[in-house]
Amino acid sequence: MKEAFGGIFNYVILFAAVLLVTSFVLFGINYYRAFTIKNRIISTIEAYEGNLDNPNLKAKISDYINRSGYNIGSQKINSKKCTPVDEQGWCYDIRKSRNDSTKYIYEVRTFVNIDLPFFNKFFNSNDIFSVAGETKPIKRK
Repeated sequence: MKEAFGGIFNYVILFAAVLLVTSFVLFGINYYRAFTIKNRIISTIEAYEGNLDNPNLKAKISDYINRSGYNIGSQKINSKKCTPVDEQGWCYDIRKSRNDSTKYIYEVRTFVNIDLPFFNKFFNSNDIFSVAGETKPIKRK
């Protein structure tokens, strides 16, 4: 009878180790996806010189997000740090450059998808796991 309990204990430890490694790998994949989306959005905003009302800019960003499979799950963006964009899973904030009042810096924030029911019940993963980056100063009139 001792061997039966020892076998169950070993299976529980093995299952916990596999679950831990798998969750770490999945988090890494989702973090990498959010990081690449952020970089692509920043380079697109810089290419369009910060004109966020341009339909071509919105279409390029939307197309890239759809092709990459990026989503933030069931969590909504409730960040006080930035303005969400059309439920696409990213937001932005605009501020003036310190050196020149005609130049603006766009901060882009993307979020890591952690759609776990027990985790989301106690924490908002969008407040905890996000990736932020800034554009170069962009001159606007």
